Amino acid sequence: MDVRKPLFWLTISGILTFVAVNAIYDAPRRIKLGEQAQLTGGILDDLRSPLLALEHAELFVESDHEHELTQFNDSALELETWIERYREAGQYNPAVAAKVETFADSIGDWVARIRTEILSLPGDHRHSVNVITARKNVHLLLHARVELRQAEALIHQDIVNGYSAVQMLQASGAVLLMYLLILVIYV
Repeated sequence: MDVRKPLFWLTISGILTFVAVNAIYDAPRRIKLGEQAQLTGGILDDLRSPLLALEHAELFVESDHEHELTQFNDSALELETWIERYREAGQYNPAVAAKVETFADSIGDWVARIRTEILSLPGDHRHSVNVITARKNVHLLLHARVELRQAEALIHQDIVNGYSAVQMLQASGAVLLMYLLILVIYV
């Protein structure tokens, strides 16, 4: 009896099982999503600094103080640049993209309200902004931060899914190698 024929079919069946398991588990797509989520998460981390700088600049800006107003506008432009990068990176997952859009809209509304407030009040009278306006501003900022956190949770879930797909691929690859080794030794 020719040993090579069963060995060939056993080898093919092992390889096909490896391919089928990873196709059913959708490992290549999940790994790709995990990589894109890591990129998006990095951009999200980089976005936090300009957001904090803008929040800080908003605390000290007065309409008649050109330096503070310029600093606020510069911080707003830098944040807009990072939000645009975040938008592009978040397109890999529709749920993340929706959260990014809501975050971007909330931040845009917040910046617009602050700019309107700054320009409408003369000099040192900005502190006279009524409580309702201040609460609306805080509400917009908090809403944006909640959306940012929810997007971050989705991103981390995609990273974890990608990591588990890599582990599955490695484990199934190790099993395939052991199977092939056993075939070579015992058949």
